[in-house]
Amino acid sequence: MEHGKGMEGMASMAMSKKKMKSMAESLEKSDDGPKFPYGTELRLDDHLMEKLGLKDVPVVGGTMEIHAMGRVTSARSESMQGGKKVGNITVQIEHMSMTSKSLKDSPSDGEAFYPKGK
Repeated sequence: MEHGKGMEGMASMAMSKKKMKSMAESLEKSDDGPKFPYGTELRLDDHLMEKLGLKDVPVVGGTMEIHAMGRVTSARSESMQGGKKVGNITVQIEHMSMTSKSLKDSPSDGEAFYPKGK
């Protein structure tokens, strides 16, 4: 069966080895690809910025301290082929505060959650 053809009349959505290699090579060469996984970005419009007391748009590249309380609105657990279990949750942020923070006052990536020596 030729690559790209699966069951009768259906095309396989699997990438060819050539395409996978090409994508991997371009990601390795790129410094501007995504650094964090999908779903970890937070977008706030003017109305929400106003609610949070952010009078001016922060400087791109600056850091923000975020405190939030959310409610779990969805939780899923699945068993995958090979026995691996995966899951995901959706959290609706219900209350939040934000403050600008300078880089010199901010811990390095991850230090806030995983302090050294712990």
